Amino acid sequence: MLEEDGWYHTGDIGELTASGRLRITDRKKDLFKTSGGKYVAPQKVEGAIQANIPFVSQSIAIGDGRKYVSALVVLDPALLQKWADKRAIQGGYAELSQRPEIRDSIERWMERVNAKLERWETVKKFTILDHELTVENAGVTANMKIRRSVVTDTYGDLVEKMYPQED
Repeated sequence: MLEEDGWYHTGDIGELTASGRLRITDRKKDLFKTSGGKYVAPQKVEGAIQANIPFVSQSIAIGDGRKYVSALVVLDPALLQKWADKRAIQGGYAELSQRPEIRDSIERWMERVNAKLERWETVKKFTILDHELTVENAGVTANMKIRRSVVTDTYGDLVEKMYPQED
């Protein structure tokens, strides 16, 4: 419905392109606020991760009420298998995704991702899940959108490990 001020209040966040068009970039309800008071659009962080790290197929940015942003990442099974085959390494997705060489590689790529984000949006820590998020495990909806609250609840123990308690 058109408001009295002449605007539609949809809850979307956007930006004007150089050509003057509005590009929707996020949903206001999805923003989270770090303990430092900075608002972070998780889709921006997740998009940067997935666009810049070839092995990552899914990512979930976390940081609501936390000191920094962290992420859960899921690797593309086909690319991971191709990597393993090239090196004659045996194993399934769960085993391969947890190899130190993979973590080191993702960490190097994450540095590139962070260079493209604002300081308060940078991913300080990440955890690679040993399985994909699927409709069957309730990680994604039928149209493949991440179920953020379900994922953060389900993997709460992994999230907490990325935020060690300070004494």
